[in-house]
Amino acid sequence: MTAASRSSWRDRGAAFVQDGRMSALGWDGLVGFLETAVFGGLLFEGSFLDDAAGFRRFCPMSTPVYLESGNGLLKLSTGVNGGTIDFAVVPAPVWEAYGEDWGDMDKVGVLDVGYTYFGEQLEAQCLQVRCAIDNESGPQRGVIRLAEMTFSGGQRVLFDPGWPAGIRVEANKRLEDGLLFDGRLPVDLTFRTWTRLRSESADHPCRPRAVPSSP
Repeated sequence: MTAASRSSWRDRGAAFVQDGRMSALGWDGLVGFLETAVFGGLLFEGSFLDDAAGFRRFCPMSTPVYLESGNGLLKLSTGVNGGTIDFAVVPAPVWEAYGEDWGDMDKVGVLDVGYTYFGEQLEAQCLQVRCAIDNESGPQRGVIRLAEMTFSGGQRVLFDPGWPAGIRVEANKRLEDGLLFDGRLPVDLTFRTWTRLRSESADHPCRPRAVPSSP
């Protein structure tokens, strides 16, 4: 990425936030975006730091996370109190991990780990999204407990905001893997699912029973 393009990304992200145009997606808005989006990258905000050993290290932040598409970036960030995910669509990274000081930083950038999760699938559609909704969140506000997405290359990715540092992104994991406690799922939980082939959404109550973890 050139200095000019990096500056453009920074300026567009800042303007988007300052204009107040960034708002959380509700469930219908999220599904509407996924129906047409083709993803090619999974991005983390970060910055370059010079350490004592003389290495120039790039240190990514774990929230927000962006899914990059030609329709914009699908932004996943932890909720105000942590433990939940907010969805939004932005034209460029908003650098919220750095607070109000990001504009003074000359070394911010993004880390693209899309290859790690999408493999050789350069253009991946979301075939299914499953969200865990509990009593602290609600699908119409776009705030959920966990999100699991399955992409057209067969890759399944879990976005877990329960990690203290931000959002843990894990490949080949299911919602159940992130919710199990002492071998059981929480009782006050609902799974909401959208499937591309069916072009429909459905809610399913979580059963308070032991669920084996996926291998």
